[in-house]
Amino acid sequence: MKKGAFLVQPLTEEKTAKILDLGVNEISLKWEYCGGDHVETLREQGVKVYAEISLFVGEEMWQKYPDSRPVDRHGKPMEPHDWYYGVCPNHPGVRKEKLSIIDRILQEFNVDGLWLDFIRYPCHWEEVRSSPITEYCFCDHCLAKYERDVGGAPEGPQWISWKCDQITGFVREVHDRIVESGKPIQLGIFAVPWSENEYGGAIRSIIGQDFAAQSPYVDVFGVMAYHKIVDRPVEWIGEIVEAIDRTTGQSVVPLIQSMDDPEKVSSEEFERAIRIGMKEPSQGLIVFHFEDLSTQQDKFRALQRAFKPRSGLSSVRQLP
Repeated sequence: MKKGAFLVQPLTEEKTAKILDLGVNEISLKWEYCGGDHVETLREQGVKVYAEISLFVGEEMWQKYPDSRPVDRHGKPMEPHDWYYGVCPNHPGVRKEKLSIIDRILQEFNVDGLWLDFIRYPCHWEEVRSSPITEYCFCDHCLAKYERDVGGAPEGPQWISWKCDQITGFVREVHDRIVESGKPIQLGIFAVPWSENEYGGAIRSIIGQDFAAQSPYVDVFGVMAYHKIVDRPVEWIGEIVEAIDRTTGQSVVPLIQSMDDPEKVSSEEFERAIRIGMKEPSQGLIVFHFEDLSTQQDKFRALQRAFKPRSGLSSVRQLP
């Protein structure tokens, strides 16, 4: 069972000690931070390390490739949503650059897994509460490629299937590169937590994530089940895990939030989220994120009890 934690900042000696004390058996770390002694210390202690790469997102991509800025059906460029800058997933320069980074990870870093993050069409899904949802992307790259591949108007079932094929195709290409590397690296994707029928089938038509089509290439689906952020009851975590499990037949693991965002997640609510998140068919859970969790002693202890049920309330031990 996965007992995971997602880190948003580099490892330190203090974090390494806390991770071991928490009972984590897997960490998710931004790929840039996956080198160094702290990573090796954790791996020597049996903690698996997954490298996370953010794909079709980022203000720096807009600056580097101005034509990667998504365009809606009416030709209007996408505006930023707080921190979120969606990027066209069919921009050849972006795809080439991201695949080059993945090659570097496979060649240079000693990791156990790879998480594909923002592996989707542009949508700030955390803020979606109802339909309709603005659809992207209708930029020149997308329209020209669709014309070459399919032809006709960019609408209807063929357009939706084509969009999903672009995302699945990228996943397949990463899968093939892992196989060619000969390394025993698992491939995971971070999945938008929508079932097939929500928002009129938007998981495929808007997001472009076809979980069934991706399942031959993906070892684990990490479901971003941030219940408070998306204004859902805590029980929803189990419901969305079950829905995606039925669709994929692969390992499904929820990411649950520790953060008090947009309002407080009490320690009791967090404990319920842990219990629900670890219940079958889930294959474990990942807490998002470790740096926040480590500042909240009550939640840290709650997760420690779940990850190390016989450990009681041991204090954080120091590394030798």
